[in-house]
Amino acid sequence: MRAADIITTLAGRGIAVSLEDGRIHARPGHRLTDDYVRLIRQHKPALMHLLRTRAQADAAGDAVAHESPRALSPIEKAGIARLCRQHYDADDSAIRATIEDCEGCPAMREYHLALDRLMTTHRTAGAT
Repeated sequence: MRAADIITTLAGRGIAVSLEDGRIHARPGHRLTDDYVRLIRQHKPALMHLLRTRAQADAAGDAVAHESPRALSPIEKAGIARLCRQHYDADDSAIRATIEDCEGCPAMREYHLALDRLMTTHRTAGAT
């Protein structure tokens, strides 16, 4: 059984699993059967890894929500303009409005921050 399956199974029984101070916590404790305790112990390293990864992803998402959007690069703007013209027969004012919407959109901001991190990681890895 995979760690995600264990967490889903426990959640289906009303048991929340979390990682606190490097330890797995399952609450409420009165719902834990001996079988569930054994299952958690048996898969402890995988569960800890999954819970830690989820916590890091949540923290990254929270950080992204507070960062300001960045302007699209000329290449990104050209790609949006091409798409708008080809698929929607959009005029220049509609394209400008679409680009402004993209620059302020939280999902687009998250995409750009992830892309920036990827490019930074790629440049750093290439330098070693």
